[in-house]
Amino acid sequence: MAAAASTAPDAQRNCAPGGALGLFDRARLPLHQLRRALRQPSRLRRLHHAAVLASLHSLFEEDELGLLRHHFTIDAPTFRRLEGDLLGDAAFRSEVESRYRRMRGESLQLFGASSAEDCDRGYRLLYYLVRLAKPRVVVETGVFDGISSAFLLKALADNGSGRLCSIDLPARQPIAASTDKMLHDALPAGCEPGWIVPDELRPRWALRLGSSAELLAPWLDELGSIDLFFHDSLHTFANMRAELDVAWRHLAEGGFAVVDDVFWNRAFRSFTAAQRQPGHVFRGIGLLRKDGAGARSDT
Repeated sequence: MAAAASTAPDAQRNCAPGGALGLFDRARLPLHQLRRALRQPSRLRRLHHAAVLASLHSLFEEDELGLLRHHFTIDAPTFRRLEGDLLGDAAFRSEVESRYRRMRGESLQLFGASSAEDCDRGYRLLYYLVRLAKPRVVVETGVFDGISSAFLLKALADNGSGRLCSIDLPARQPIAASTDKMLHDALPAGCEPGWIVPDELRPRWALRLGSSAELLAPWLDELGSIDLFFHDSLHTFANMRAELDVAWRHLAEGGFAVVDDVFWNRAFRSFTAAQRQPGHVFRGIGLLRKDGAGARSDT
């Protein structure tokens, strides 16, 4: 892979060894989101309070390296190498961007010039987490266009092992508490969930269509033990807690539960309290490691 030096200047500014951002860098995200919303009034009409809370919370968050250090013995040079594997993969970025532009008619703007200006910091976190945790089995609920699936699959491919099992109820029409507050609230006409995933990453992927309420528990029983669970489906309290409760029972010791849009309701906070373990939040994504297992070193 190409080195990260020429492709990720913002990461070199923001991911200092201490894992902390300066106040100016922290303020960039909410300011950028405000400017973007003013340029695109449609975003204001769909604005969810959770997006506002996530933006404000980012003022006090660590960067990706700081967050990962809670769970892995990773130093800055190791993080740079992982970052280079992702940001230096021009073929991956080009394929995802071109598919998005073709179907959505606009740029996805992956890997922006600064941490506030790209849309993918949460996706990057998924990539880094999979690269470091080296899961055998990842389970994902909620696929939609498949951007998160693509990042998860790229990480598995770069690891050279593991598979992704995804569940999605296709959003042919806007789905309340799921896609209805997104800028694009339904799949493009004629597209199936995960349409954006590059073909070369699909061999590691299994996708089942339907609601997680019906499909998740039986599939987890088939799989037995999993290493990482990612919730990104219906963001109601009941559904989020139900998914976390059933996935946690199948999660191997040291495995991770990851929850998108944690500020939509209290499900993540309720779950971490029930487990008596502290969770971490980054850009609206919640992260909890089972049983506080010891950190693993990256290769």
